[in-house]
Amino acid sequence: MDFKEMQKKLYKLGYSNNIKAEIEKEIKSIKADCQSLREYQAVVIDDMPHSTTINDTVGNTAVNIYEKRIAELMDKLEKQVIEKNKLLNLISELSIEEQNVLRAKYIDGLRWEYIPGKINICRTVCFEKHKKAVNKLIKMWDNKNTD
Repeated sequence: MDFKEMQKKLYKLGYSNNIKAEIEKEIKSIKADCQSLREYQAVVIDDMPHSTTINDTVGNTAVNIYEKRIAELMDKLEKQVIEKNKLLNLISELSIEEQNVLRAKYIDGLRWEYIPGKINICRTVCFEKHKKAVNKLIKMWDNKNTD
């Protein structure tokens, strides 16, 4: 993994709750669509009572497609949560100053001009801590993924 790839992973940390919420919202919507399909009652002209369950291949195919999409989204959500937790655990192994720089930048979403003032270090040290922390994370990430 290179520096830019790790930065992308770190930026995702700040948006991870939004990503999770979007996935959960889509799953909820698909489940509602599936439920309506399952309860769909075809209009029949003979005025006889009919079942409220799907008994046509088109409806069953649609439900199967929806259920497959839900499984894909659940898998994506699980992977996102695992990666987030893994990254947060790795960050917790860094020095306090390195953690503070990364959290301010990627989790709190602060711009570089505000970070030194927030964590009480000079701008130059802030950039040095950032570079050192990201490089450490790359090494730790690569070591954890080769085990």
